[in-house]
Amino acid sequence: MMSNVLEFCQNMKIPIESFSIRMEGVRDVNPSRISEINAIIDLNGDVPEERRATLMRVAKGCRIHNTLTRPPKIDVSLTIHEAKLI
Repeated sequence: MMSNVLEFCQNMKIPIESFSIRMEGVRDVNPSRISEINAIIDLNGDVPEERRATLMRVAKGCRIHNTLTRPPKIDVSLTIHEAKLI
């Protein structure tokens, strides 16, 4: 997310003085998981009003956001190697 936003700002010649992302989440217990994730982006710079909506789309277009909003197929396998007796 951070690299997408910074690259966009560089390409659009938008000067950014500082940048941070704070992640917050909500834990669920049944099943045990993170049920909600909030990414709070904090930019200190001169971002023109007409670029802000695009900047939000760029942030939401990152690989991590896409993976979490469209979860991948996950397979789990188990291989057991029995100990050899000498």
